[in-house]
Formats: sequence, C-alpha cells, structure tokens
Amino acid sequence: MKIWSGDSLLTGEPISLYLIFGSSNRKTGKMVQTWILRDDVEPHKASLDEQRAVCGDCKLRDNGCYVTKFKAPLTVYRRYVNTDLVEPPKRITALRLGSYGDPAAVPFEVWQKLVLRTQGAITGYTHSWREADIRLQRHCMASVDTPDEAIAAWSDGWSIFATCRLPGAKQCPADRTAGMVKCITCGLCSGNRKNQRAIWIRPHGNQAKRIVEMQNAYAQ
Repeated sequence: MKIWSGDSLLTGEPISLYLIFGSSNRKTGKMVQTWILRDDVEPHKASLDEQRAVCGDCKLRDNGCYVTKFKAPLTVYRRYVNTDLVEPPKRITALRLGSYGDPAAVPFEVWQKLVLRTQGAITGYTHSWREADIRLQRHCMASVDTPDEAIAAWSDGWSIFATCRLPGAKQCPADRTAGMVKCITCGLCSGNRKNQRAIWIRPHGNQAKRIVEMQNAYAQ
C-alpha cells in the first residue's frame, strides 16, 4: 500500500512511501517493510543523480547496494505507483524503516506515525545522518563503513551500525557468527529510543565486496 507521497527531503523530487507485508527476508523476519521510490522513474532506470532522491549520497548506490533494483523495487513501482494513498494499519507488528531508500528522505512525522502504531521491534538505518532531521536519531542508526565515520556520527549523537569492527561495539546478533538472530526478535537497532549504542556486522550481501574495497582503501 502507498501511504505517503511528497517531495524528497534530500533533493526535492517527488517520492512515495510504501508498506510491504509478508517479507521473506531471512535476516529481518516478517517485519513490515517500507520502500521509498521516486514517482517519475523506474528504479532500475534511475541515473545516479536521480537515485539521490531516495538514496541520498550513499556510496553504495551505484555498485554494491544489497537491494536488486530489477526485482522487488521494480515490482512495487509498477504495481502501486499510480494507486491512491491509503491509511496505514492501526497496529503494526514490527517495522523496518527504509528497506529500500534512506529514511532521511521522508519527513520525521510520517515515520513517527508508523512507529506509534508498532507493537514490536523497529529498525532503521541512514547513510544521510549528516543531513537528516536530528529527530531520526530516536528510530534510526547511522550507517557507517569506516572508524572515522563512526566517530563523527557518534559525536553527533547517533547510534552506530557499522560494517567494520569497532572497539566496544556489539556484534550484530543477525551475523551468522553470532547465531543468526532475526531482527524481529532482537530490536537492538532502534536508534536512541533506549540509549546510544554501537553495533557492527561483517560486510554482507551484494555490498560486501565493495565495502571491503572501501575499507582497504581507508586503511592505506
């Protein structure tokens, strides 16, 4: 269902927010997924500049994003882009902010409405933590790939989700070496709603090779 349409807070282009139910994602479990898509271009045809409306300046958007644009995002776009807006359910079991797209593109008030209706775990990550509405710290982790990024985001008050080991950080329980606990039963990645925290995970999915290359370049 399409629950919100408006201008991207990242670039000003028209975007919409969709709720997707019945996820088969092995890592998250059956959390309600949220997809952020442009209204005027199919996701697999969007240029790097056009992708900024939903992805910001994420350095993985051109090569390494874990989401395959030819699959789920394209299916959602073609099926729902021209549908009317509907009111989201009054109760949501568990919620993932920004399953595709950066939560910072959508107004905080939209997310807050969904969060207040959610009974269980909430997860969210933003690569746009430098530009994001500071209130997103309540529900989203700053997604970082190097120690320097982690230090900067932590200093700005964000909880951290890193693809590199950090001193004192907890390894993501969904990482295979940590037992593959699903996000829906974990709930650690809920921003600062409980307290500021740092989580790390090994590079994974389609993005793993690209992230390792960036981290190797950083180390040099």
